[in-house]
Order: sequence, then C-alpha cells, then structure tokens
Amino acid sequence: MIATVEASRLMSEIARPMTVKAAMYEIAQAVSKHLPKEMGVMTPSRAEDIFRQDRVRVRAEELDAIRAAAEARRAKEHNDAAIRAEMAVALARLESVEAAFAGDDAELARAEIHAAREQVLLVGRLLEGGGQ
Repeated sequence: MIATVEASRLMSEIARPMTVKAAMYEIAQAVSKHLPKEMGVMTPSRAEDIFRQDRVRVRAEELDAIRAAAEARRAKEHNDAAIRAEMAVALARLESVEAAFAGDDAELARAEIHAAREQVLLVGRLLEGGGQ
C-alpha cells in the first residue's frame, strides 16, 4: 500500500495540468521510458489505476520507473528554470546595449554586446542539455 501511495504521488508530479486522459497517457509514456524492456510499456489505464490507488499492487520495477520519471521531470523543470534565468540576464544585457547606444558610449556598447553574445550562447547550451 505504501508503494501505491508513493507511486500515485510521484505520478501527480509527472503529469501537467491537463485532462485526466491526456495526463494518464503522458504518465504512461514517461514511465515506460524507464521500465525494463521485459516489462513492456505501461498503459494509460494501468497508470490511472495506480494514480487513483485503485486497489492495485505496484511492482518494484514499476515504482523504480515511476521514481525515475518523476526525477527526470524535476530535472527538466530545474533546467527550464535555469534557462529562464539566463534568458532574463541576456535580455537585461541587451537592454543595457540599447541604453549604451542611446548614450553614444561605443566602448561600453561593444563590451555589452560581447557579454550578451556569451549569455545567448550559454542559453543555447542549456537548451541543448549541455549545461555550463
């Protein structure tokens, strides 16, 4: 029973705000990526049974796959937050460049353009999953 409760809680982390049917399909896909090949794939109906704690027994392999899918979701959200933060910094730098050009300070503008370019390249690496 404890495994079922944990599995249900983790599945709610994996799902996004959407219809139940779409959420169960997404959960089943996410969990299936982490299931051992011999277990096959998780069906949306199996995901819904576990999610609703509907008198099901969660196999150890399923719980491990659900944990892995939830961790992958958390990592993606963390990466997305890092990307948003880097984008905010890049936008602030670009605003600074605009201000430097408006003030006719060309040396400062060149330095800010270089810094903004580096920031955008960093965001590109984060988007590709390459980190810093």
